[in-house]
Amino acid sequence: MIRNSIASVRNHLYNISGKPVSKKVILFESDDWGSIRMPSKAVYEKLEAKGVLLHKNPYNRYDSLETAEDLEALYTTLIQFQDSSGNHPVITTNFVTANPDFIKIKDSGFASYSYEPFTETYKSYPGTESSWKMVQEGMANNFIKPQFHGREHLNVKHWLMLLEEPDTDVLNAFNEKVFCMDIQGKENDRSNLMASFDFKNTEEQKYVVESLKDGLQLFESIFGYRSSSMIAPCNVWDDSAEKVAKDYEVKYIQSLRGRFVPQMSAGYKREYPAMGEKNQFGQYYFIRNAYFEPSTNKSYDWVGNCIKKIDAAFFWNKPAIISTHRLNFIGAIEPENRKRNLEMFSVLLRKIQKKWPEAEFISTDALGELYEKQK
Repeated sequence: MIRNSIASVRNHLYNISGKPVSKKVILFESDDWGSIRMPSKAVYEKLEAKGVLLHKNPYNRYDSLETAEDLEALYTTLIQFQDSSGNHPVITTNFVTANPDFIKIKDSGFASYSYEPFTETYKSYPGTESSWKMVQEGMANNFIKPQFHGREHLNVKHWLMLLEEPDTDVLNAFNEKVFCMDIQGKENDRSNLMASFDFKNTEEQKYVVESLKDGLQLFESIFGYRSSSMIAPCNVWDDSAEKVAKDYEVKYIQSLRGRFVPQMSAGYKREYPAMGEKNQFGQYYFIRNAYFEPSTNKSYDWVGNCIKKIDAAFFWNKPAIISTHRLNFIGAIEPENRKRNLEMFSVLLRKIQKKWPEAEFISTDALGELYEKQK
């Protein structure tokens, strides 16, 4: 009882600050699309047997490059629901635009980094050969709205440094075309290989800036438009990343509640932007205030607690921005993961529509347009 009361108070506290919106809107923001993560169940089991997957990370256990079957199953779920304006739920799919080119990196003796666009990666893995066609189909039917998540979901400089050391878990993983390592250490202490925009010196910061420029250009060449929004991998970024994003017409910054701002060798500063607040470059911050992440904890009531968080957001006239990573919709490694979570997702959508029939499903860029109109 006390725990539930504390959770309820916390839900409301998270939504008090920031700018309201004029109507009830529901957004689903989903990260990690386009990234390899775990290539296959066989690779997972091989690395696990070697003791490489130290923390039993659910992202390594379930997440993989999206197959055509994954995307079709997601669309089949979304098409069953419509809001009062006739809109299906739309997933803001935050894509990384590239993956490491393992062959070229190895040929360089780990001295230099090479990558391939994720559309090329699709051609190399079983079940993903038609994924780009399915992505385009989802865009055409407004089931998904791709946005920018980084050039790759990897801290390249840190990774290359670790690969120079012989007989390491990182090298063992590399040989299986895996870079998503569980390195011992506390969260975001620069042991996080997935934090693409992290740095600890000026040279690394410059690399992040150049990779951002490259990634944003690649996004435009792949999708045919510039991304309106961006979310930094692992929620680690600094003002220089926002400046680059602004130069490429990124108007909205997606974020979890607290961001980690690198302070060179002195760790991180925590900042807590408010919903709809503008930064020094005139970009809006959109803060996720609800979660549907059933692959990360099977015993948690994701539907019930998500509804409570949406309720708190609407009480304070804020948009309900629901975080739901790609791993929740992936079945390449474990088909039951996709089946179970899509069934749960359907329950969530039905409950949303029953409780708030007037609520509208929109994407992140549409939320930005709504805030712009309210100036």
